[in-house]
Amino acid sequence: MSVSDTTNLAYVRVQVGRASLTDSTRRFQYAFSVPVSDVVDSTDVVAVAEFQDSSGDLAFASDRVSVFAEPTGPPRRLQAVERYPYFLKGELLRMGFVASFDTYLAAVGGRGTALSASIEPEGVVRYDATRNVFEALAPGNAMVKVTYRGVTDTLFFTVGDSLQATPVGIDDEAASLPTEAAITSVYPNPSRGVVNVRYALPSALNVRVEVYDVLGRRVAVLHEGEQAAGEHTAMWEAGAASSGLYLLRIRTDDRTLTRTVTLLR
Repeated sequence: MSVSDTTNLAYVRVQVGRASLTDSTRRFQYAFSVPVSDVVDSTDVVAVAEFQDSSGDLAFASDRVSVFAEPTGPPRRLQAVERYPYFLKGELLRMGFVASFDTYLAAVGGRGTALSASIEPEGVVRYDATRNVFEALAPGNAMVKVTYRGVTDTLFFTVGDSLQATPVGIDDEAASLPTEAAITSVYPNPSRGVVNVRYALPSALNVRVEVYDVLGRRVAVLHEGEQAAGEHTAMWEAGAASSGLYLLRIRTDDRTLTRTVTLLR
């Protein structure tokens, strides 16, 4: 990588998956060799440079490029992070998988990953190979066989009926509603691009669902407005967001809820 101006440069860091290398010397050309053991297939190399201006404030510049990391050999085993996923009609779910190689484990399921899926029966879940996501089509159960480079794992999907709980009666409704707003699940976590945030409300509340990076910068607003009592789901499609740790924040009239999610590229 090249840096056109090294004035007040503090460091340059390159990150590949969970591995990173930092160089604090001032040069115009940087060459990095980063050993990684947890990245295969298509991934992003992220470069970050930190500068300090004349007032002492820090500033960051970043760039990234997509590369293809070829595995050293065929995998021995494929295992889903969650074998019995549950999601609701209309939701998208990107599953996380771990491939076991001879001497290392690697997360798979990102862009460019050689995954394929066989689904029985049809009509409950659909697999979108282009985006590598599962879509819930109709309530029911489905057996999904996912194959990666010759090894297979079997998952059992359950699809619910709607994005909001539907109580049967007054007593059931009172029993099913939480006493206060709560985040019930964040999945998949770690994620390679699509994160589902499920939360429950005790009554009709104004809700704002946001995503922040570790520097406190707002990355996305997933929902803003009033929602009825019951269970809801917000989906974050990370898009161009880089690998790292992010904060999922839900604000209601009287509470602020926070969960962390790790994004892998």
